[in-house]
Amino acid sequence: MQNLCPTTTVPAVYRVGESRSRGSLSGINTLSHERDFASTTIYHKLLFRILYVRRSAWLYPAMRFVNRGYFPSRVTMQVCRKRIAATVAALTIIASITIAAVQAGAEPNVARTPLLFRSFLTVGPTLNRYLEQLRPVFARLDADGDGLITERDVDFHDNMQRVRMRAASLQEVMMCDLDGDGFVTEGEARSAMKYLHRDSREPERQRMKVDQYVDHIMTLDANKDGKVSLVEARNLDTLQIALTAGLAGEAARALKILQLDSTSTAELTLQQYEDAAEAFFRAVDTDNDGIISRQERDAVPLH
Repeated sequence: MQNLCPTTTVPAVYRVGESRSRGSLSGINTLSHERDFASTTIYHKLLFRILYVRRSAWLYPAMRFVNRGYFPSRVTMQVCRKRIAATVAALTIIASITIAAVQAGAEPNVARTPLLFRSFLTVGPTLNRYLEQLRPVFARLDADGDGLITERDVDFHDNMQRVRMRAASLQEVMMCDLDGDGFVTEGEARSAMKYLHRDSREPERQRMKVDQYVDHIMTLDANKDGKVSLVEARNLDTLQIALTAGLAGEAARALKILQLDSTSTAELTLQQYEDAAEAFFRAVDTDNDGIISRQERDAVPLH
């Protein structure tokens, strides 16, 4: 086995001048050189692999000495150590920048945050106060009261919205049933509308509104008998639902909040809801003082 620490003095040209007198190592066969290093210390094996893979010109002096089985001179090793330390420091900085970029990318997009979170954000509240304001909203969106927001809650809110629209439609039509017989004639509808608009200062405008409303009511007369029944009045609900297609009110709000669920369970717990709200609060609180300033609040889009 080759003596890695020869007793003879290593010529100066090998200690210092080798890197200047030799050419590039691009033609070295990797496998043969790794076999040559089988008997070297672990430290020099590691040093060679790092230096050979990098192939940096400023590291060639140490590579050449290790390649020949000699220990580099103290001066050469000091230079290499400093340069390796500088490389490690640079890589550390790059890694920290990369981690910061990844963390920044993980922050919630303020513009895509549910409008509910943005609408409750005012100037001056702390995080605890902000969460206290949002908890009753969760309870209101939890239609069945099971502690979760699910698609069942969305459907329940939608059904209740339709019930309210149906009741409003019946009330709108049947308030013109002046004689209480359960039917609304064109004359009753016209008389009721004139009464409601009796304080109008623009007679022509009043007449147009009355005509439009009467025409609207009488379109519900399906059998064309000249009067609108309770059954026919329900068709106004169908017309309004068609005009306002899609979810609205609490149903739309519950569906939007349900999208905060980061799992595949299609259900949102109060903890997940508050975690999302807290992440939004901290994203807006750019100076990390725990309080939303006016400048921070104004930077949040409202729509």
